[in-house]
Amino acid sequence: MKSFSVVIPAYNESAVIGRCIERLFEQQELDQLEIVVVPNGCHDDTAEIARGFGDRVTVIELEKGSKINALNAGDKACTLFPRVYLDADIELSVDCLARCHDALKDGCLAVSPTAHFVTKDSGFIIRSFYQAWMRTPYHSDGHMLGTGFYAMSEEGRARFDWFPPIIADDGYAHQLFTRSERRTLTNCTFNVFAPTTLKGLIAIKTRSRLGSLELTAKGYAPREEQREGTTPGSMFTSLLRHPISSSIYIALKMITRLRANQQFKKRRFDVWERDESARGG
Repeated sequence: MKSFSVVIPAYNESAVIGRCIERLFEQQELDQLEIVVVPNGCHDDTAEIARGFGDRVTVIELEKGSKINALNAGDKACTLFPRVYLDADIELSVDCLARCHDALKDGCLAVSPTAHFVTKDSGFIIRSFYQAWMRTPYHSDGHMLGTGFYAMSEEGRARFDWFPPIIADDGYAHQLFTRSERRTLTNCTFNVFAPTTLKGLIAIKTRSRLGSLELTAKGYAPREEQREGTTPGSMFTSLLRHPISSSIYIALKMITRLRANQQFKKRRFDVWERDESARGG
């Protein structure tokens, strides 16, 4: 039997939550699908839209905005395995969950589908950034978790009690598993809608970098054999082959690293920058 529990933390996601849930109900080859949406600190009608799907969706509202609290609240309400942690602005391919289920039953403890970054409404600079980013080892080596979707088997979920109070929940999940225990699947995909403004891109990349700094500071950094970031050598090779997009990538990485480092020095882990442009905000 193929079953899944899906946890969706949601903060002011009225523009995208309906699309996300509809794609879940289009999933094929599933016998059971449990969806738990956790609106947290919302000032819009995210909860009402989720409730509009009836008893097929469980909605747990939290007064205070906190993605980690939302993940934990949703997790507590789930009854099935494997378990998916899904951002509300993600769009899955129709066979995504079934393929993830097969991989988790085949020995993997944690999986993510292949991320497809939708940049059709983005400008040249943003498209170039994502072209370069997708060439980095972080995306190309096939062992990445995160970017808005990760799934765990029951054994994988047993690796931790509850999500700790951190920014990068996906980074935390990633470091729980060795390279042989986690996998990026090539036979299914999910859409990540890229920012349409440079401001939005800088915001989410600053948050991502700040999350990595926080993980290291709190002792959750991956073991040395698990590190898969961009090396100077790989970046030099990319510059030679793709000088324009790689230069844009390096420049934006420098800007967001500087911003994140400044926030880190001030211990501004409460800063939660996100892109609103891809949500129609």
